Amino acid sequence: MSKDLGFRNDLLGPDTPITNARFNKLFVQTVEQGKAFSGRLGNIDTRVATVNKAAEFERSGLIPRFEYPVNVDGGKRFVDLVGLDSRTRQPTNFVQFVKENNSGIIIRSDEIIAAQQIERSLNLSPGTVQLFNTRR
Repeated sequence: MSKDLGFRNDLLGPDTPITNARFNKLFVQTVEQGKAFSGRLGNIDTRVATVNKAAEFERSGLIPRFEYPVNVDGGKRFVDLVGLDSRTRQPTNFVQFVKENNSGIIIRSDEIIAAQQIERSLNLSPGTVQLFNTRR
């Protein structure tokens, strides 16, 4: 029996060109290159969540940006996905993809720390960086 990964193919189309390009990078190119769905770009659950959320942003009028760099304490952190306002090009939505265990606890606590550092560096209210569970 196959696992339902939650991929929302109905969200992709001609009005989501940025998300379509990301889909190609995360799925098509990975398969063509014979690579595994793991590593820096995430496992298959994370990749599905990334494409779904980016398409939602794009269809709502936001411009999705992936691995958005933020200067933090003399270094850099990257927000997995931001939604930029289409007029001002300023980030308005921030998403960090995480995995929770069956009890709802985030498996990698460093993801919480990263989100908090990003919020402080950008002078955002706590909780502005959404922690989005990709584990299904």
